[in-house]
Amino acid sequence: MKTCLRMEEHCHSCGQKIKVEQNYGQGMNFVFVFIIFILTLCIYWPVFGISYKDNSVFYYLGAATILSLILQPWLMRFSRVLFLYLVIGYKKDAAAQHHEGVKNNILK
Repeated sequence: MKTCLRMEEHCHSCGQKIKVEQNYGQGMNFVFVFIIFILTLCIYWPVFGISYKDNSVFYYLGAATILSLILQPWLMRFSRVLFLYLVIGYKKDAAAQHHEGVKNNILK
């Protein structure tokens, strides 16, 4: 859990510096957790059924909560990467320079 939010300073592929974003993607993480709850409802309802007359709603909420907690490290990482992808622009020139620099270092 300590390393799930660790980000590299530079992209391994293109060498572009990755800025530390202000939001860290928590808003997108909320969206992903909401999607997990909806998908769990879509699977749980036809299989087990949900009724207000018994405790099936609480069983569904418990199952969805446990699933979202288990998937949280991956959801956090994915939401940060998606946030960076949407916010930080990609520079083709920087990628070409990085690849040339790597190639020159290997040849030396």
